[in-house]
Amino acid sequence: MGSANLLCDRSVARIGNNNIKPLYHMKTRSIMFTRSNFTYLAILALLFISLGDRFLPPPLSTASLQTRTAMNNLLVGAFPSWRPKTKPYERTEKAIDEIEKKQDPANR
Repeated sequence: MGSANLLCDRSVARIGNNNIKPLYHMKTRSIMFTRSNFTYLAILALLFISLGDRFLPPPLSTASLQTRTAMNNLLVGAFPSWRPKTKPYERTEKAIDEIEKKQDPANR
């Protein structure tokens, strides 16, 4: 067998003395995004957004402040101030006025 011969089986392709394994033989644990990695990333993101402008050097502190401001504006814009179209206390005020008119004999 020379180095130019290509012998293939199901899992390993052999070219000379080199073993080339297919991609599915890689350890996926090293590149997998696990729950603990997500937790650490979420904590770091929250710290960066909330406290980053206080202790990080200037380029990162500016980015932290801008990120927090952008997220604040996004949340404020998502919930606009609600103003009722009707007067919610109008009926109650009318009822109070009618009761006062009935009780006050001078208004008759």
